[in-house]
Amino acid sequence: MFRTRYEELCHLIELNKNLNPSSMRNQITNLPDSITPHIENVAKAFENEIKSFSLKMMESMFETKLVDYEFIDCVYEFDRNMFEMVLQTTIDNTYDTIGFQISMLIVRGFKYFLQAIIGYEAILKKLQIDISKHRMKSVKLMKGLEEMVAMEEFSQLSEDPRQRVEKMIDYLKMSMKSVPKSDETGSKTSKKEEAETIYPFLSISRK
Repeated sequence: MFRTRYEELCHLIELNKNLNPSSMRNQITNLPDSITPHIENVAKAFENEIKSFSLKMMESMFETKLVDYEFIDCVYEFDRNMFEMVLQTTIDNTYDTIGFQISMLIVRGFKYFLQAIIGYEAILKKLQIDISKHRMKSVKLMKGLEEMVAMEEFSQLSEDPRQRVEKMIDYLKMSMKSVPKSDETGSKTSKKEEAETIYPFLSISRK
């Protein structure tokens, strides 16, 4: 039977849950303690498979601009640390291909604040390679961050994610002060940047 990417991920996650030793003890009485390490090894293997599958699918979504946010949310809700690694790696591997505008547009479509924060951090990391060449992109990134801060729900976040956003904004403000506008490289819009703004080619799946 054919499964969608989202259904395949849900299937792997459900298998992983069933392999949890405490879960198995609820299902099987008198489960020998000697079996626990073997169960944990199999569960770890499933976690690695989920991570590998999630990374492969997410990179494909970014590269093809066919974004399934239900899939992305599922990874996030399963394991936030795993999600952070997968998203950071995805942006790091696809940014040079899809560019700033598309990366930003995908990240702005995320459902949860922390998802977007992780995405913005990954984009900023790419700009930091040579921040002096990306003044306009830095301005757009800072605008996205400031729009997030202005949302009423942002104040309800815990201290850590709020500090992560404030740290990015502070860095961008300082970096832009040190780069005179006249020194900005690529101030004229390139053909590649113009192409990146053709948003109708981005297909987003969000119910």
